[in-house]
Amino acid sequence: MWTKNSTFLLLAQDCSLVSMRFDNVCAALLAALPLLVVEAAQSQDVLPVLIIPGYASTQLHAWRSERCGALGQEVSIGDRVWVNVAHLLAQKECWLRCMSLKMEDQSDIGCKLRAGEGISSIAELAPGMLTGPMSIVWRNVIETLTGHFDLSPHQLMVASYDWRLPPYMLQERDHYYYTMRQKIEDAVVQNQCRGIVVLAHSLGNHVFRYFLEWLRLQIPSPDAYQTWVDTHIVSYFSVGAPFLGSAETIEVLTTGATISVPVAKESLRQLQVNFGSTQWMLPFPRDVADPKANKTLITVQYMDDAVVPTVRNYSMHDITSGKFHRELKAVDPLFHTLDYLYQKFYAQDPILNPHTPWPRPPIKSVYVVYGTGLPVRDFYKLTRTAAGTWETTAATYEVSDPHTCTKAGDGTVSYDSLAWGHTWLGPPGTEINITRIPQAPFFDAHKTTTTTARREHYSVYAGETCHTGQTSSSSDSTNTPVQSTNSGFLSDMMWSRGVVEPKVNFYEYKDSASHVRTFDQTSVWELDQVPHREILTDPSFLRELKHELQLTFATGSVHATKTFRPPHHDSDCYWNYLRAQCEFSEYCQYDYKFGDVTLDQSCRIKRTRDKGKTTAVMQVPATSTSSPTLARNVSVAGHVFKHLLFEFAAQCCTPDTCMKST
Repeated sequence: MWTKNSTFLLLAQDCSLVSMRFDNVCAALLAALPLLVVEAAQSQDVLPVLIIPGYASTQLHAWRSERCGALGQEVSIGDRVWVNVAHLLAQKECWLRCMSLKMEDQSDIGCKLRAGEGISSIAELAPGMLTGPMSIVWRNVIETLTGHFDLSPHQLMVASYDWRLPPYMLQERDHYYYTMRQKIEDAVVQNQCRGIVVLAHSLGNHVFRYFLEWLRLQIPSPDAYQTWVDTHIVSYFSVGAPFLGSAETIEVLTTGATISVPVAKESLRQLQVNFGSTQWMLPFPRDVADPKANKTLITVQYMDDAVVPTVRNYSMHDITSGKFHRELKAVDPLFHTLDYLYQKFYAQDPILNPHTPWPRPPIKSVYVVYGTGLPVRDFYKLTRTAAGTWETTAATYEVSDPHTCTKAGDGTVSYDSLAWGHTWLGPPGTEINITRIPQAPFFDAHKTTTTTARREHYSVYAGETCHTGQTSSSSDSTNTPVQSTNSGFLSDMMWSRGVVEPKVNFYEYKDSASHVRTFDQTSVWELDQVPHREILTDPSFLRELKHELQLTFATGSVHATKTFRPPHHDSDCYWNYLRAQCEFSEYCQYDYKFGDVTLDQSCRIKRTRDKGKTTAVMQVPATSTSSPTLARNVSVAGHVFKHLLFEFAAQCCTPDTCMKST
């Protein structure tokens, strides 16, 4: 067992053995770990990952045959109904009947549909040469997790669910939360690990919240409940979570818009009105005292017995109080269904009212990830036509708040709803670390900016420096030239001087007072110009997810270094024509080989010779916590050193924990 007075023999760059004190070794290893973990990811221990998909992001399969009238058009047991494009085009009425639910008890009308199982049910909704690429959901995430970390089937789990059902019925009909609990417990036992990582997207975050509240009732003792969470869940990644709902849901329930399938909007509306889950995403205010709670969100106009049209305004408070549903029942018969479902499955839910703000879950490490800079509609004018349907006759987009650096939503969910996770970064007045890095695949330390700011309330910070290009509105209003990180011949010689390079903004906080057992660590990631539905395929998100999981798997620590993202292969290096040198000169060098035609081909990873063996050199950037030794190039030769690194780093303590232990 190592002690603070022990010494450790570290393999240095010149291959000599250097004796270092334990404290210095810890600093060296923890700083170098994010660099070496990339190459060693295949051989390190990993934690199981549980994926919870979002709305309409899981295939639904038939468990009962349904005859559709035409020969050869019947639905057989095991057939994929959501989404089967051929069946949808050939037999729309049959497809609608299969997808429909009874209002009263949310039971099936036609086909008995159940959620598909495994990664194939969420990778693509409609696999095929033509439909597959257009229906990709989780495939890129799955490829990242399996390809980089070599996760096996028992380590990469999917908690798929029938996304048509309201939260209570998931357990009542499918025993979903019980099954999820068993799946988590079995994964921890089978892998003999310290817990799992939960990765949820969109509505999947509401599902996970409901699971935690359901679990709380199953384990009445608060201490026992917290012990279960600490034992079974290490980290939680909340991606694109509509914490406060989405105004887009209003348009779904009134006009039937937003879902891109070849079915009439009236039929789609009828379908989604009967889905108990749709109202799970209704917008609600951050607080009853919030001025935005009483701001007009919807204006409805319709003709009744009077000659003059009736006009009524509704706010988010009117929606959560039920006023919106009650008053429109007299105008639209479908609102009888909406009101019934809202009262039964939300207002009277015995476990949780989902239309209330979510306090931070009691999980050690929480990540809130979402896109910004794509404004969403925050006002709708709905007019009832003579045919009895609703049409969106006017709409306005959210007004960017200068107190939040004029940030906007992700094109689907408003910024206020996405940014609720900022309230998890400690109480008002807390100092938060803010780091801003490029979204480009590789960058150097000089491309990053780090500062601290005091969180005042919600997502408003005192002392935060607003950057041009954080939103679409700000990027459109500036012509400030910003050099592209993706340098190359065309981009360096002809790059647009009005284009602002997108960034990733990290807000990080560690609370040492919330738990006596461990630290609570929270991080909010804001990705410029990344849409809600495309975030799971965004390269910058996948890159940062990979780096964060590498550190979590290796040491149990979080908040991977954001200092730089170096290239790792020769193909990552290229020639910078403006600077007349290889880009990333710390890691790449000009190294002509016979057959090279372009300068880009002659840029290669720097290499050093160690006892006749050529190995790549990776440089550790100097940081405020690193010793001067770390500023040198570190040769990562040999699997023995990497193995010792991971084994030894797990025993290192942070300055806070070291002080606490003494």
